[in-house]
Amino acid sequence: MVRLFVAGTGYVGLTAGACLAHLGHEVVCYDVDRPRIDRLRAGDVPLHEPQLGDLLSRVSPARVEFTADLPDGLLQTDAVLICVGTPARADGSAELTALHLLTAELARHVVPGQLVITKSTVPPGTNRWMAAQFHRAGVPARLVANPEFLREGSAVADFLAPDRIVYGAASAEDAQAAERVFAGVPGARVVTTWESAELIKYAANAFLAVKVSFMNELARVCTGYGADVTEVAYGAGLDRRIGTGHFAAGLGYGGSCLPKDVAALQHAARAVGRELAIVGAAAQVNEEQVGHVAGLLDTALGGLAGRRVAVLGLAFKGGSDDLRDSPALRLTDRLLAAGVQIRAHDPLALQAADRVYRDAGRRPEFYADPMVAAEGVSAVVVATDCPEYRDLDVGRLRSRMEGRVLLDARNILSPDAVSRAGLVYIGVGRGPQPPR
Repeated sequence: MVRLFVAGTGYVGLTAGACLAHLGHEVVCYDVDRPRIDRLRAGDVPLHEPQLGDLLSRVSPARVEFTADLPDGLLQTDAVLICVGTPARADGSAELTALHLLTAELARHVVPGQLVITKSTVPPGTNRWMAAQFHRAGVPARLVANPEFLREGSAVADFLAPDRIVYGAASAEDAQAAERVFAGVPGARVVTTWESAELIKYAANAFLAVKVSFMNELARVCTGYGADVTEVAYGAGLDRRIGTGHFAAGLGYGGSCLPKDVAALQHAARAVGRELAIVGAAAQVNEEQVGHVAGLLDTALGGLAGRRVAVLGLAFKGGSDDLRDSPALRLTDRLLAAGVQIRAHDPLALQAADRVYRDAGRRPEFYADPMVAAEGVSAVVVATDCPEYRDLDVGRLRSRMEGRVLLDARNILSPDAVSRAGLVYIGVGRGPQPPR
């Protein structure tokens, strides 16, 4: 058993705290946001993440506590996990203000030899900078870079059964000390330097972004030849050197990780005089993809202005209420700007979307039922890969619609089933399928 102090209670910090307590450690979760801490103390999980609330409810209160006071929770622990956010600045670089402030606080309170584990995604050189700050303060903490590889919607499973655990450390002894925290968790171990550990995280997300953009670009070629991009992706992805994960065409990637990490890696490369042409091209294709999909709808309807369209899905991915850098939200904004009346549905993100558009001049109408959202519309756009939409009753949907266009911007529906229901199916790189 290790006593742990987890700084930050967002997706990464709260998942880490809950999972580590579940594994038998004693955990103190810290955040400067006192109302958030109060909610957690009351048993209210302030974010949507499957299994997380249930896991916290099953952990003994003696093994996990929440505090907004840094010294009280810190001094009696063996290790500190840094899980604060590092969002993107306007120039693509990582915003490290929260990390810098926390480092300064830790330098005043950690004790010599205390283990500090950085789980936050940070640019190369950050852990070395942190080590220098601790050294100047006279408390040379044992610093380990331990990047997270959690996916929203499956964060608990990813934490408890990861593909790999990375330790970037100044010595083998420091890496071994970090292994005490994760002992019993399966997955390959990678022991390396601070800088290599930092770049492993950026490399992983950048490569996933490249795969997504590659398929979106190839989808346009498939359209030109009448090929089906889903079949092309499946056939190519069966090659074990390629794989099928993140190998699908659609609206593009989004969320809190891939866009900011791609931009941060590009910024870090430029800082040492390098330009990442492949990564840059992937980002450019992703930037253009929403416009490409909007163009498909424009062509199908013979113009967008004055049309009424149902957009199903606003979050960046199914099973999440996260609107950060959501392609579905970007598509909605683009259609609104073109004069489209939007009737929107999302199984989890309607309240968050209502806050986003609270002061907007043009805003969607929000509906709790996708069938109600589809009433009287010229077209329906499936914009998020929600499980609820994969099993959509397209016959019932057709009966609610005025028009007959269904744009499957995530390629999750059966073109044959949609066509049999009397709708025109349009996918991304799958070509239009006329109704039967």
